[in-house]
Amino acid sequence: MPLVKTLFLIAAGWELIRFAVLYLLFATHGAGGVIPVDYFITLWFGAPQLALAAAFLFTGLFPQRYGVYLNLLRLGKLLALFSGMPALVVELTAVLSGELPGVAFGTRMLAGGGVLAVDLLLLVFLLSLRNEEYAE
Repeated sequence: MPLVKTLFLIAAGWELIRFAVLYLLFATHGAGGVIPVDYFITLWFGAPQLALAAAFLFTGLFPQRYGVYLNLLRLGKLLALFSGMPALVVELTAVLSGELPGVAFGTRMLAGGGVLAVDLLLLVFLLSLRNEEYAE
């Protein structure tokens, strides 16, 4: 059980890093050092993802009490994967239409692909756990 607890704590940290990387990656591409309003809207829509960080933390620290979050965590990771894949396709179409320079595209695709890979690993980890292990 200590390994599982450690993985939950790592996952909580990952959620914070994930949020920061995705937000900063898009916010740093503003023209002239000015962050467009679209990025604040991105922050608004992305902020609920931080609730997953808290859920991972609480589930890792107090599995008997917060084990009921397991299905919520699974759903959150699944939604993150299903929203991330179309986001990468949109980035690809932006580069193909000439709206986004190739260097920015490469950085975004690499970071986005990395985020999706880690999210997929976390989903596999969450699906490997049995709900009974976390029942009160």
